[in-house]
Amino acid sequence: MTTTEKFGFAPMGIGTLLHQGKLSVPANQRPYAWRDSEAEGLFVDLNEAIGSDATDYFLGTIVLIQGDRDGVPSIADGQQRLATTTILLARIRDKLIALNDEGRARSIDTKFLREVDLDSGETVSRLTLNVEDNEFFAKHILPAPGEQTSSIPASNLRPSNKRLQKTSEIAADFIDKILSALRADAQSALLLRWVKFIEKSISVVVVTVFDEIGAYRIFEHLTTGAFAPVKRIF
Repeated sequence: MTTTEKFGFAPMGIGTLLHQGKLSVPANQRPYAWRDSEAEGLFVDLNEAIGSDATDYFLGTIVLIQGDRDGVPSIADGQQRLATTTILLARIRDKLIALNDEGRARSIDTKFLREVDLDSGETVSRLTLNVEDNEFFAKHILPAPGEQTSSIPASNLRPSNKRLQKTSEIAADFIDKILSALRADAQSALLLRWVKFIEKSISVVVVTVFDEIGAYRIFEHLTTGAFAPVKRIF
């Protein structure tokens, strides 16, 4: 990682970032907000990139505030992309389970989605969303088929919960669509290509700051175009 006195910069795959450790959305940050078209647009773009054997797909800058007491970085900018990528990986895992490729499915789950907390022994999410979304995300979006202990409530869902659920459905439907003409073994192989592409080739620049003031300064640069070398940043 390249560092200055107050900032650190590290290019990496977005899947690598999810694998490195826990990340959390601050309690005061807005909830999940992506519309259907934004999620589907990302999936279409990725399918085109993978289909054309692209080696890189740039997904912008992720701004993290370094954790202090618990050591878990807070996401100042990038929640939508990280949450959507996590949802996509969860639905890829589910499809591999359906294809009886449970070894790879478990690998995706432990590498990118969840881990066992050594102190409590409980399975916890690598990505923690804000107070409005996290319980729904952890109980209804991340679990594999058969793991959910309760059904999705028909009422009292927040709008952001509904958006998370819709993105999950779009991801599952999109995966079914791109696999529909393939044999089972070829389906697993294509899903493995997707996972590797997410891990290494969906590139982001991770900017680490040490307080909210630093995050605000970086965000100002991003919104004015100083750190925006591509037209499309999610």
